[in-house]
Amino acid sequence: MNAPLRRVGVVVLVLFALLFVNLNYVQAYKADDYRTNEHNNRVQISEYQRQRGSIEAAGGEVLASSSSTDDELKYLRAYPKGEEYAHIVGYKPVNNASTGIERLENDYLQGNADSQAGQRFLAMITGKRPRAETSC
Repeated sequence: MNAPLRRVGVVVLVLFALLFVNLNYVQAYKADDYRTNEHNNRVQISEYQRQRGSIEAAGGEVLASSSSTDDELKYLRAYPKGEEYAHIVGYKPVNNASTGIERLENDYLQGNADSQAGQRFLAMITGKRPRAETSC
C-alpha cells in the first residue's frame, strides 16, 4: 500500500469519526433543545391543545384569552383590544415566537409554572386536564 493512499484512508477514517461524534452530540446533548424549541411544529401543536390563561388589566378587562376551535389547534389566542395593548401584552402567533407578556409569563399561562405544581398533581389524580389560571 503506498503512502498517499494510506493518508487518504486515515483522513476518511478521521472524518467518519468526526461525523460519529457530531451525531452523538446532536442526539445526546442537543436533543432536548431541539425537542422543546418554540419553532418546532410539534411543540406548537401540543401548546394549542390546552387552553391558556387569560391576561387581564387591573380593572378586570380581558386583554388576551383563548377561544376554542374545531381545528387541529384546539385553542387560539384572541386579543379583544387588538393593537391598543399589543406592545405590552404581545402576541402568541401560531408559526412564530411569542412576544411581550405572552412570552415572559408563558409557563404561568400554560399552567406549567412551579407555583402550579399542586394543581397539576390534583389533575393527574382526578384525570382532569388542568386549566390555566386567569390573569397575569
